[in-house]
Amino acid sequence: MPCPFFEPTSISISPEHPGARVPLIDEYDGCCHAKGESFAVPDALRYRCCNHGYSRGVCPHFPLADHRSCTRFDLRRVDGKELELLSIDERDHAPAGWHTISYRADEGTLCPEPPDPCERAQLLAFCHSYLRHFRS
Repeated sequence: MPCPFFEPTSISISPEHPGARVPLIDEYDGCCHAKGESFAVPDALRYRCCNHGYSRGVCPHFPLADHRSCTRFDLRRVDGKELELLSIDERDHAPAGWHTISYRADEGTLCPEPPDPCERAQLLAFCHSYLRHFRS
């Protein structure tokens, strides 16, 4: 359930809690988009806020007026080289909106293509980590 403003860019080479259960399967480094312009996520916020979401009141960058608390991904189906996911925006621990999206591993594409760069990066990170850990 990463922060909706977190754009994961690479698996962290120095995770804060190696082997911990993380919403994107691996702990990611990346960029924050909460203030409009993208900036590198500080190490102190990466695990607790960026990779886990629900950062309102904890992260100094989180816009208090935004209704989203985190984004949750649920793997609905695996069919050969295609993953079907449910992308859920949460607000105060409840679904606020959702949509289905497919990842085609052989093409490396999402369908439909999310317009939000953070959601797109999170979906790709989740799919890549899932395939790396659970599929050969």
